[in-house]
Amino acid sequence: MTADVKGVSKTQVVPIVYIRDVPDDLHRRIRVAAATQGESMRALALRALEREVERMEAEERKRRKSNE
Repeated sequence: MTADVKGVSKTQVVPIVYIRDVPDDLHRRIRVAAATQGESMRALALRALEREVERMEAEERKRRKSNE
């Protein structure tokens, strides 16, 4: 498999994540938001996941620092 993902070479294998049972309303909102931004649902989802993981990591760093 090849991929066109930021920071990943075209010959590197990347994991595939499937999200099942997405509620119809959320799926529609994602589709509309992606179209509004002129991007794919995949791009929107990757950006949202990355943002959420970064937020969680920052929260964890803050928690650890406050426990020092």
